[in-house]
Amino acid sequence: MLYLVRDRLFPVLVFLHALLAGAPPHDDHGYFARLGRRYAVARVARLPAPIAESSGLARGDSAGLVWTHGDGGTAATLYLAGLDGRLRGSLPLAPLANTDWEELARDPAGRFYIGDFGNNRNDRRDLAIYRVAPGAGPPRVDTIAFRYPDQAAFPPPPARRHFRLQGDVFLQRHAAPVYQGP
Repeated sequence: MLYLVRDRLFPVLVFLHALLAGAPPHDDHGYFARLGRRYAVARVARLPAPIAESSGLARGDSAGLVWTHGDGGTAATLYLAGLDGRLRGSLPLAPLANTDWEELARDPAGRFYIGDFGNNRNDRRDLAIYRVAPGAGPPRVDTIAFRYPDQAAFPPPPARRHFRLQGDVFLQRHAAPVYQGP
């Protein structure tokens, strides 16, 4: 039954959500109002040593802390960092592989959702979202595997290479999670 829901019904739900939700009108700045003031951008810290490129951020347990992970090919580890750039902790997730992690989210219960769906070459058949429940002992990891139902070639011809999802994982409390791509 789980496979029926995961492999057959989930892609249909994602498709129907995209079809019914549609896209908002584009007015060059989305939902953000233009501010009359300009803000200066300043570097406040550097990324901690094990993180060469942060590919996702989620809230930490207290103010001033964030969870992050490296981009594809780096260690399958979540890192807790302070806004001062100091590494405060880590959560190793081996034997999970970081094929191409692109997104990180956290729900109110403290579970992490890691989007392993980087697909720049449009040739991946193993797209997944991992739900990680940390606790005493090794974290529990559930996998939500998915695919693009209309992708038949890996990779497709160059004109049809639009099977990418670079981020934006949305969580809903009542039903199955809803995922939206750019």
